[in-house]
Amino acid sequence: MVPSMTSSIGVWHGAWGFVGATIFLAVLSSLAVALRFWSRWISGLGVYLDDWLTLCALAVHHGFGATIIVAFLADGLGFDTMVLATDERAAVDLLKVTFIGTILYGIGSTLIRLSVILFYFRIFPTKIVRRGGYILAAICVAWFVAIEVLNLTLCKPIPYMWDRSIEGGHCISSPVGVIVPGAFNVVIDAVTVGLPIHEVRKLNLSREKKCCVFAIFCIGGIATAASLARLVSISLYLKYLNLEARGTGATFALLSATTGFEIYIAIIGACAPMLVPVYKRLRGRRTPSDTPIPHRSGYTGKPKSQTHTYLNGALNPALSRTALRESDDEERFFKRLDDIQVLVPAKERGEFWTDISARPGSEGVPLGKIRVQRDLTWKSED
Repeated sequence: MVPSMTSSIGVWHGAWGFVGATIFLAVLSSLAVALRFWSRWISGLGVYLDDWLTLCALAVHHGFGATIIVAFLADGLGFDTMVLATDERAAVDLLKVTFIGTILYGIGSTLIRLSVILFYFRIFPTKIVRRGGYILAAICVAWFVAIEVLNLTLCKPIPYMWDRSIEGGHCISSPVGVIVPGAFNVVIDAVTVGLPIHEVRKLNLSREKKCCVFAIFCIGGIATAASLARLVSISLYLKYLNLEARGTGATFALLSATTGFEIYIAIIGACAPMLVPVYKRLRGRRTPSDTPIPHRSGYTGKPKSQTHTYLNGALNPALSRTALRESDDEERFFKRLDDIQVLVPAKERGEFWTDISARPGSEGVPLGKIRVQRDLTWKSED
């Protein structure tokens, strides 16, 4: 006779809500990633590293989602410790899937963050974003190493976590080792969401369009809220655990669920800016700007007969901030404003410009029409 997958204590009464939400977010994030790759295909552009990292993050986190569903439906997740003690098999299996889930969480979280940072590099190739991105990527990798080392060294040997009969085994029991990584997690998510805000703020757009751009980038802020909810869940769980009160099972279920929600929402937020071509295709609209054009960049000089003065980012009529292409919307191309005061003779001044509206991989995002321009000044010896 094949034993039942469900524990002898049954399924916790709140399990179905968490399981349903996990499945819903899993389907929604899978759809977002599929549409992201479809967006690349209909735009005629290649797939980049950040796309593959997002796909890997989704695959890894589906594994984590599977551990949550199994824990709820088969291992009694949600019941208090005293209740779980009546079914030894379920208690042991719950600890095993929890261990596997913590390993997968660290991998999936790091992959999606690195994907977002690489996306920022392609859209905003500016010094501020690149320096901030490199620092943030280093912090993400350091956080990953720290969290995985903590997971692997929490109990020695590792099987002692679920089998306390092993002689000589021991586990580290320190709330700091749980709270601190969770707090760093919230900070990293918040900084990742806020990294491009400086550049978005400098886009020369109408207020309505700028608010739309902010909204697209702030979708990832929902993942930060999920990280904060996870941190609160950790605090509640440790509180009930120290008091040995009823409710440890429910708070641990909340902690497990919010951990799963966080990464799924982050994946959806990472894909949202890429879906503009899909939106256009579904509307049945195709504009000339949908056709990829070669990358363009270079130095723009000024005729010797012209003299121009640059003050407080004033625009020079001879130097367009955007690529000149046919469009039915004059504000279609986002224009980045200068914030540097310059006052030099025209013959000693030039500008290096990069039109990333023509850059491969930028057509699939709403910020693919930005032209970022860096001002350069030459000093003559004579």
